[in-house]
Amino acid sequence: METAGPSGATVRTRQQISTVLEPFSRHLDEHSRISFRSFLPEAGVLSTYEPNQLSSPLMNPTTAKIFCHFVYVLGPSMSLFERHPPNPHIAFTPGAGLHGPQNVWSYTIPILSLSHPPLLHAILALSSLHISKLTAASSQPSLLHYHIALRRLGKAIASDKHRGHVATLAATLMLAYYETMAAEHDKWSSHIHGAKQLLKEIDFDRVTKRVELMDDDELNGGSPPQPQGQYPKEPSLLAKRKMRRQMIADDGHDDSLKSYLMGNMGRRGSPPKAKNRNAERPFSKKELEHLRLQADMFWWYAKMDCYQSLLSGCPLVLDYAHWDQCPPRARIGTLGATHGSSDHYFLLLGRLCDFQVRDLKRKRAVLRANSGQWIPPPSMGGPPRGARRPSHVPPPSPYGAGPSLDGIPFGMIPLPTGPPLLPRAFQTGGQRHANHHHVPEPLSETEDLDTLTQEAEQEWNDIAAAFNVLQESLGPDFAPLGLDYSALGGSTTPFGSPIYYKTYSIASLQMLYNMAMLVLHRCHPAMPPIAMMATRIAEPKTAHYAVNIARILAGLVPTDKTAQINPALGASLIESTMPIFFAAVQYQSGEERRWVVSKLREVNRLTGWATASRILLGCQRAWERMAEFGGERWERDEGADEEIGMMREYQRYAEEVKGGNEQGGFLWKVAGRRTVDAAGVLGGREEW
Repeated sequence: METAGPSGATVRTRQQISTVLEPFSRHLDEHSRISFRSFLPEAGVLSTYEPNQLSSPLMNPTTAKIFCHFVYVLGPSMSLFERHPPNPHIAFTPGAGLHGPQNVWSYTIPILSLSHPPLLHAILALSSLHISKLTAASSQPSLLHYHIALRRLGKAIASDKHRGHVATLAATLMLAYYETMAAEHDKWSSHIHGAKQLLKEIDFDRVTKRVELMDDDELNGGSPPQPQGQYPKEPSLLAKRKMRRQMIADDGHDDSLKSYLMGNMGRRGSPPKAKNRNAERPFSKKELEHLRLQADMFWWYAKMDCYQSLLSGCPLVLDYAHWDQCPPRARIGTLGATHGSSDHYFLLLGRLCDFQVRDLKRKRAVLRANSGQWIPPPSMGGPPRGARRPSHVPPPSPYGAGPSLDGIPFGMIPLPTGPPLLPRAFQTGGQRHANHHHVPEPLSETEDLDTLTQEAEQEWNDIAAAFNVLQESLGPDFAPLGLDYSALGGSTTPFGSPIYYKTYSIASLQMLYNMAMLVLHRCHPAMPPIAMMATRIAEPKTAHYAVNIARILAGLVPTDKTAQINPALGASLIESTMPIFFAAVQYQSGEERRWVVSKLREVNRLTGWATASRILLGCQRAWERMAEFGGERWERDEGADEEIGMMREYQRYAEEVKGGNEQGGFLWKVAGRRTVDAAGVLGGREEW
């Protein structure tokens, strides 16, 4: 895993991978442009490929081609927000020197995988699934690799030697990512619960403390502590300058900003830990790289945890009180180190998710006290605060009768049918399901709701202020490019001209910021607890952010239907699907909606990201339900083949489970089935 002065084992592994990749990459040089289709195998290859437990890119040319696709295409597109940009051609070219650390997904993870079978099969499962999506080929090899990875992961989890290895955590998270590519969101949640267990076993306090001590030593002109029996070597002047620049980029734990973004949630009641130089043994360079990789995995996990909470309305899987255990990896607002800015963003988004779920207790109690109806605040024509009505008289609401308190969909998708099923590898002591992962029950009737509402409003204001500070801290490099650039695309949208940024990662981060603002206003303490009802009511305040998301997406999706995308653009398009989902459900005009349909289909076609099709179905179902309540009518076209397949599968499910009667709640997910109602974002008819 070392990047400078690598161990003999790492050198050998790198040479092995170079040999594997050379037949497929010999035509490349450092200036070659790589697209999502640059390393696809020949037609029909997947239909004859039969994986087994011993499958390895070192022994099978088809496996090698699948592995090559991951290194050059899929790995670099899995995350925009990493410490180092991908450069696999240089990293794995024989004789090429490695100048500093390498990208985690296109270098470090492939290096690790050759000595960790669960991780290798997770890579092969993901890569073969991606190839099947791009080429409409068989997905059977992907499923075989997936199940082999699950079995091997179970053995690693049961082993004291391998359970705490970072490769085991990486394999777990990659299987979770596999589910999002396949649009199997129920299994996605299960893997997130498994990854949480591994993360809680990592002593991040020790990691953070040790890195801080090493940074202090280096800042004071010394060198990092060396393992016993080794003597520090005086670095050259050039090495010192490189070290200083890297420290500036990596010095992400601005404690004052981190504490402000987290508010009072950072492990409340825990006393600050003093630095103790004698309490910890020193880390070797290899161990330090291992710890940094654990931090990379933590922040990749944090993004998934935020997304599952926003979609389901359920709590974060890893309690937010533990989110301060791993500081952001770089300073906020640093161009070329957007992973630092994204870490700060997800740290704050986690706080918003935590607040939204905790406040459901109060909102549900208020709804119950008002006979199941939502009363608008005074600013929206409601009664003065504190005004009382006879308990037997339902308060009027301009938004119609309230929903039943049973089965309310508090998130963007209906409530889970039960606690998530843990992956088999994490089922111990007879426990098969995750604990304490459900929408919280309403507060008791004895609580002072007026006081609690005031406290919730104050906390909401603090979070809103923190988002303002976050955006201001990004600086001018993260601002949109000038008006001259808006005309470059040569096209307009129903939302206005496209918005461009300096890099794809900055554009993606700004889409995520606008999505957070949508969520922030929809979960205001005065809003109803039902997500889609709040979406309609908050629309006057959120329209600007929803439009921004569409305009940024317009600057990303190629207008040329024959264009091929590179991995960086692919990563940005994949990242855009979550923001456009939260924005599109409130679009009103047919022109806006048709534009969204075309763009999501393009994202799915270009990237193979099946969740884009699932989100498209969800948006269309939302628009159909809006028409039932006075909105513009929406009629679907025949749609892409994958959408038709999803809808037919959902209809079969409806017939099997409900006898063809769709008057009940609509489902986004059902354990063990690839059912469709992403379209079920609005829940059943009685839920409006």
